[in-house]
Amino acid sequence: MRKRKLSEEQVSMLEKCFGSEHKLASERKDKLAAELGLDPRQVLSELRKQLAEEKSSSKKVYTELENHFKEKEKELKTQGFLQGLDLYKNSITAELADSAKSAVSAEAYRASS
Repeated sequence: MRKRKLSEEQVSMLEKCFGSEHKLASERKDKLAAELGLDPRQVLSELRKQLAEEKSSSKKVYTELENHFKEKEKELKTQGFLQGLDLYKNSITAELADSAKSAVSAEAYRASS
């Protein structure tokens, strides 16, 4: 037996009826099939198809968010590394400045003695 292709109206009606359901009671499936002039297996098949599409869509969104997070994490690590370098450079500059002051002070002391 060959399955009939569902019309857009039937698909739309099924999507509205399914909502966020992940299981379909036998009575509900039979009632939907009768209302839409479909075989109950077609209703079940359409529910499975919709759930598979939702799962695929969820995976795509998750992957996009994960990639965005990794990019931000890398960016923050880079910024942290650069900030660390700036702190190191500033401390070295301060130490060099202190050393230079000490050297000038020592030279001035020797010159005055």
